[in-house]
Amino acid sequence: MKNPFEQAPKGYMIRATVIGGVLIAALLIASTICAGDSAGKSTSSAVRTISNFYLQELAGCREQVVSTNLDSCIANMRSAVSLMTEDDLSDTAHLQDFQAATRWDRSRRILRRGARA
Repeated sequence: MKNPFEQAPKGYMIRATVIGGVLIAALLIASTICAGDSAGKSTSSAVRTISNFYLQELAGCREQVVSTNLDSCIANMRSAVSLMTEDDLSDTAHLQDFQAATRWDRSRRILRRGARA
């Protein structure tokens, strides 16, 4: 039994080897490009997901800060209104006297009405 490669001319073997090598190289390059494209899309998706998560957490924290500040302002308003009398609302001068006499007590964290400074 004869070897089929022994019958082929030498030039044919070189051409077949070169063509086979080029096809393998082209296949490797194409698969590398596809894998790189897939990795790029996966990375973009991961970055988008993490960014959305971060923005949602940031919005949640901001919402909590705004809510806390709003609750504090409402409590201060209620406290100020509870200190007012009908006389304080009688005219602008009395209202300004009330505003000047009302101070924030830092140690107790409450509004206090004292004498006008």
